[in-house]
Amino acid sequence: MDFIFQGFQSHLPIWLYLILFFLTTALSWWSYRDLRSTSPFVRYSLITLRSLVFLILLTLLVNPYYKAEQTRYEKPEIMVLWDNSESATIEKGSYNGRETYLDVIREIGISDTTLASYRLYSMGSAVEPSSLDSLPLNDSRTNIYNGIEAIKNQGDDISGAIMITDGIFNQGRNPAFEAGNISVPVMTVALGDTVDQKDLIVEEVRTNDTGYLETLHPLEARITTNGFTGRNFQVELRKGSEILQRQSISPAKNRTSHTLNFDINLQEEGLQQYEIVIPSVEGEWTATNNIQPFAIDVLNDKQRILSLAFEIHPDVKAVRSLLLEDENTRLIPRTWLGSDRFIEGDLDFSADTLELLILHGYPGRGLPAEVDTKVGNLLTEVPTIIIATPLSDFRSLQESNQNILPVSLGRYANAQTVRLLPDAEPTDHPIMELPEISYDLLPPLKAPVRSIVDATPGSTILFVSEFQGANTNQPLITIKELGNSRQSQLSGYNWHRLAQSSNRSIRQYWENLFYNIVSWTATKPDNRRLKVQPSQKVFTGTEPIILNAFLTNESGEKVTDGTVDVEFEGEGIETRFYSMTNIGDGQYQLTINALPMGIYRYEATAKKGNRIIDTQQGELSVSNTNTEFVNTERNDNLLKQISSRTGGSYFTFADLAAFNDSLNEKGMLSREEKVETTLFFPYQHSFWFILIITLLTAEWITRKYFALS
Repeated sequence: MDFIFQGFQSHLPIWLYLILFFLTTALSWWSYRDLRSTSPFVRYSLITLRSLVFLILLTLLVNPYYKAEQTRYEKPEIMVLWDNSESATIEKGSYNGRETYLDVIREIGISDTTLASYRLYSMGSAVEPSSLDSLPLNDSRTNIYNGIEAIKNQGDDISGAIMITDGIFNQGRNPAFEAGNISVPVMTVALGDTVDQKDLIVEEVRTNDTGYLETLHPLEARITTNGFTGRNFQVELRKGSEILQRQSISPAKNRTSHTLNFDINLQEEGLQQYEIVIPSVEGEWTATNNIQPFAIDVLNDKQRILSLAFEIHPDVKAVRSLLLEDENTRLIPRTWLGSDRFIEGDLDFSADTLELLILHGYPGRGLPAEVDTKVGNLLTEVPTIIIATPLSDFRSLQESNQNILPVSLGRYANAQTVRLLPDAEPTDHPIMELPEISYDLLPPLKAPVRSIVDATPGSTILFVSEFQGANTNQPLITIKELGNSRQSQLSGYNWHRLAQSSNRSIRQYWENLFYNIVSWTATKPDNRRLKVQPSQKVFTGTEPIILNAFLTNESGEKVTDGTVDVEFEGEGIETRFYSMTNIGDGQYQLTINALPMGIYRYEATAKKGNRIIDTQQGELSVSNTNTEFVNTERNDNLLKQISSRTGGSYFTFADLAAFNDSLNEKGMLSREEKVETTLFFPYQHSFWFILIITLLTAEWITRKYFALS
């Protein structure tokens, strides 16, 4: 170990310490100048002992410090990422799956740590620490980008990396570009084979994972064929063992892709599992990729909308026609004839049977008190869209339902020709997420510009009117959220002119605008205090189940010290009980090991102490996936790019003879020189204080020996 002087750490100048040194030396001489009873040797020895004590004390006060350097040589650290996905087990061509994989690991010599130490990681949907005796090869997804990120993050601590994979990724970004940011060489070892095999593949199923009871739910299946020219195959939509639909395909070329469309009649509520299946065919390489499972969460959520018209007007027909096109809507029309009579039937509805009320106008007279009361009750308990008509008179409605309507207004007298003008940005509210359009192109509307008083407290104006080229600041479309209910009010009429426009973009704008209004108004504000969400609706049989929860109290504040208990049950398992982990900031998480195929139900209960804050139920599905068997052709190009961009080398599983030589050539086996530097401060060591005591003791003993006063 070498000591290198670095300097002093003192608040006083060095020259002051030099003066003190000369003064203390002079003091030591002066203390013994008149001593004649002993020899000069003893007298000068005593002077020296005392001077040395002062010198050491002053030196420690100056606080010198030294740098100590120790050089040592360490074995290099090499990061090894091996592919843990199912595709690595595929036997194809000269590659014999797991057997060949294990041979590759033995030939690379990872178990021999004479020249290097190895950091082992498995690479699938995630990169995780691993060991030589842990290689299940059962991950249903491969994310090589995560592997590149892991190498980059450890780049300063490793001499290089070895990546053993077939190069086929089905999750994450393309890793080739990120590889250029790695500062160490990456050696890629290619598994698998590039041989083209005769195969039928259900490549992808596209559908919405949420559907509605008693509706037809569309899905799109993409089928790839290779090597079956001219043959006819069946593609089946199944639910369990039941075949719901069949379609046939006949490839005209050696390699083809087909898109098939199916419609599922959703007849059961809850999470339902389905499959697209191609029955196995003689001569096919593997039937593992002939099946693609998927799940649909079927909701009994068909919106029941009461369209209550107190005036016959083209706007009523335009709105009802649009709603009838929506298969998720059950439209209930009622058109007033006078007194308590309606064309389609009685006005006999309770609030809990409706999701939305659309009120077209309101009469100023002739309405029986009983009907007025019914409408007022619905207005306060059911989300409502109020649309003006030429003879509307909302005064009586406002008197009995004060501050309920988004806009306070009277009779619709002297309506003027106005244009629609937005008063909010597209990002301000979900209703404003509309296609771009020039508002000058929109047909004019009719609306009063003087009888509207103002938006009531708590209301938000989304559109105003423009009269004779000037902004009136009078609301045309206004919304309001009151407790658990929402209200929207269209203060003008002649909206049917947008619906009947010959300009397709205007018709599309009207449809989007009205659907947005219906969707927002009918949706109850989410006031749940406990929100539990699986990280995905459908899990594979090899990945853990993750539930995430967010908890707030009755005041909307985050609960950071609560508990969330989960009851978990499903087919083939006994009911299980778990407690979520509190990860802070009102967030909780539960991870459950992989489960067998099936549909599982959970019920979460959030507590603080003995007080129950909220509960939530839900479902999730576990099914097999063919993701790793859709594309089985080794991606040599990607592996070559990764190695070349990082300064590494590319090898195949069958040609590893020069692998270790290449490791040495790339400097991955070079012992790393490490210099450990430490700072040495004398005052931190007791030696100097022991030395001072020793010198003072020697002086004292000498004085006693010679009987000096």
